Amino acid sequence: MKASELREKDNGELTELLEQLRKRAFQLRTEFHTDEEPDTSEKKKLRRDIARILTLMQERKMESQSQSGKETILAESETGQ
Repeated sequence: MKASELREKDNGELTELLEQLRKRAFQLRTEFHTDEEPDTSEKKKLRRDIARILTLMQERKMESQSQSGKETILAESETGQ
């Protein structure tokens, strides 16, 4: 999944997608241990998609924190503190 596709989703959708990908990763791990022949490239793709989602969620979190920090600074400067 491309990062541009993920950026179009809101946090709720990203959380849901992350949960689905983690479940699929778990299924793949169990397939490896039961001697089934899983698609090894899917494991790599899942790990990268999970990392992309977590990175995007962290970016959004940092962005919202910096926005609230700017608002606090502006409020303090307006009150003269």
